[in-house]
Amino acid sequence: MDTAHRPPTAVRTARGEGRPTQARAGLVRDAELAEHLAISRAMVHVLRSRGMPSVSIGRARRYDLDLCMAWLADHGADAGTHPAAS
Repeated sequence: MDTAHRPPTAVRTARGEGRPTQARAGLVRDAELAEHLAISRAMVHVLRSRGMPSVSIGRARRYDLDLCMAWLADHGADAGTHPAAS
């Protein structure tokens, strides 16, 4: 059987736990996004609460890396700062 033209059915997680990930489709988990941006997972959640795009897949939340990078470029450094106290 020629498997050269058949796409893989699942991509394994970085930890090798055997859970499929959506990385093939350009979607990443919060930990993967945090690693890519060199920020904490908590900061990823803060950014999401401020409007950074994400996708809900069942109970899981995934992020399109390209959309997140574009969102960050549009919102600049202010996206991650705390609002000023009044």
